[in-house]
Amino acid sequence: MEELSNKSSKIDLKMNLSKTKVKYNQHAAKSEIEISGETVGIVDEYVYLGQLKTSNAKLTDGIKDVK
Repeated sequence: MEELSNKSSKIDLKMNLSKTKVKYNQHAAKSEIEISGETVGIVDEYVYLGQLKTSNAKLTDGIKDVK
């Protein structure tokens, strides 16, 4: 992620680190990530395009909203 931040800044894009979070799945070991000296937050779930994304990848979350 540090490389992404560095490459982005070369074309005048900046990562909003207050909104940037990391979600690991059940197969990945959780570890702290730092970008420009700031620690990126770790979350277990988040909403993306109205769908709840969780670490256990349940497909039923949000389906009731589609009807």
